[in-house]
Amino acid sequence: MFGNVNDSITQIVETALRNGINFIDTAYWYGQSRSESILGKILTKVPRKAYYISTKVSFFHLLLGEDKVLESLTNSLKRLQLTYIDVCFVQIHDADFTPQENIILYETLQALEMARLAGKIRYIGLTGYELRKLGLIVDCSNVRIDIVLTYCRGSMNDNSIGEFVSFFKKKGIGVLNGSPLSMGLLTERGPPPWHPADDFIKEACLAAAHYCLVRDNIALCTTTPLTDVEQRVRDRIMRRYVDVSVDIHSVATPISQELFGVCSSERSKKLNEKPAVKGRSKEETGEEPVTQYPCL
Repeated sequence: MFGNVNDSITQIVETALRNGINFIDTAYWYGQSRSESILGKILTKVPRKAYYISTKVSFFHLLLGEDKVLESLTNSLKRLQLTYIDVCFVQIHDADFTPQENIILYETLQALEMARLAGKIRYIGLTGYELRKLGLIVDCSNVRIDIVLTYCRGSMNDNSIGEFVSFFKKKGIGVLNGSPLSMGLLTERGPPPWHPADDFIKEACLAAAHYCLVRDNIALCTTTPLTDVEQRVRDRIMRRYVDVSVDIHSVATPISQELFGVCSSERSKKLNEKPAVKGRSKEETGEEPVTQYPCL
């Protein structure tokens, strides 16, 4: 839900939900509130139990303290046309961490705990690039942190998330690995300026993408399914980078199991089915049929 939007966004969201994708992540600054506003209009047509949704507060709100964080959350609820949000993340970046850690600990997280007790949010999360800083907040906070979301830290060039899985697991915190394809690192366009990889990695990946396009007209990032050989090669490479001493599948806590896709075999089977439609057809009633989403 970031970037340019058009009329097709409604179809994209509805198609995703009907095919079992049930977690939607947004934020105020994704389009300067447009993402939340558009989602609010789309989701009024969808049963609330069919999806989970998260939004964020960040540097812009942290500087303004507890009252402004609650005000930001209230405005997000209004734009999304919801009575509660499943997860509210505190987004932490390098620029706003050092002078603001006390505000994060003693105002921002306290404000979100008030919102949780009031039923406005269900879970509190931390998100950002620097795992050490996220871990420091977790260690120092007297507010329960439920979920951590980090970006580009679980990919071939950077698997530092593996070093922190045990730490978060012991704390009972669910872990989300954002941008497993490393945010455009292997595309001809390259990653955005804020990508956490160092310049050497960025230049090497850009050169690799250019080489493939010039030599064989091959795009490194493609949606074409992998062949059996490619699958085996990928698995062999990933075994070199994943911390095999940690059982990744055991990291899920009851919270992350509920939110992020650990489901029974019966539900898995249900997700693969086409959505059923209740009642008579549109031709018979003159009304749109009610879609059954697989998450219900």
